[in-house]
Amino acid sequence: MSDFDPKRARAKRPCPLWVDAFQRDTQHLQADEVGAYMLILMAMWTRPACDLPNDPARIARVARVSKRLWDSRVGPVIMAFLEVDGDVVISERLRKEAAYVERQVKQQSDRKVSEKSGKPRKTNKPGKSTDDPTDEPRNHPSQQPNNPREEDKSSSKEEAAYQRYLEAHPRPVESDAGLAFFAALLAEGIDPAQIIASAEAYARTVREWSAEGKVQQSDNFLDPDRGKWRQHVPKPKAAPASEEDQLKFWAETINGKSFVAASCVKPHVARALVERGLVTPEKLKERGIAA
Repeated sequence: MSDFDPKRARAKRPCPLWVDAFQRDTQHLQADEVGAYMLILMAMWTRPACDLPNDPARIARVARVSKRLWDSRVGPVIMAFLEVDGDVVISERLRKEAAYVERQVKQQSDRKVSEKSGKPRKTNKPGKSTDDPTDEPRNHPSQQPNNPREEDKSSSKEEAAYQRYLEAHPRPVESDAGLAFFAALLAEGIDPAQIIASAEAYARTVREWSAEGKVQQSDNFLDPDRGKWRQHVPKPKAAPASEEDQLKFWAETINGKSFVAASCVKPHVARALVERGLVTPEKLKERGIAA
């Protein structure tokens, strides 16, 4: 049985970086914040679990900033890109890339094992480990962390949805922070249509405000700490009453003492009431309702 560990093999591979996406996501960061973020991602990548302990002091050391600076400025900005999962901190996007690379190195290892088992050995020299060093040239792609076309499609859809959000918002401001907040919500599994509907509802609300009313900008609207978008998500419409509930309502109304406008009860409803024994023909006649 092979003792090949794809997680450890992946940790020895280069950390993937989609330059365009990284620059877009971090344009609002200062230089030391960008550096801290990169150091944290690289440190996560070298660990088999692709995480870091949820210890601010340790993370600050990894980011090469003081604990005071981490707590006051760098930490809050960087943690917006990360998630706390129990006692560790993770990057959901980095874990997806890690899973992809692990599948690739596992397939490569299996292929090499298969090739060795099918060919007689011509030498007593030990064969190379299936967990090859990362700097060895290869004749086949094994370090593609993702499919660029799929990444481009995903980014394009995300940006198109963000533009629709800006069009719906009463105070649109196209900023990198706003796009980052929007992308973070999509990463959580939030439907972009829900965010856009919230912006539309907010726009209807602020139309009634006076000129002095303070309308949140579109980027602040999505801020995880002070944003108001969740407060304006439209409530789902109530499902229409079932036929059984409608007949029950009319039966109680007709058999009761309340006034009933005969024109409100359609003939097919009246017939259904009689067929189900909910109302007698005599009662319908008394109420002037045609069946």
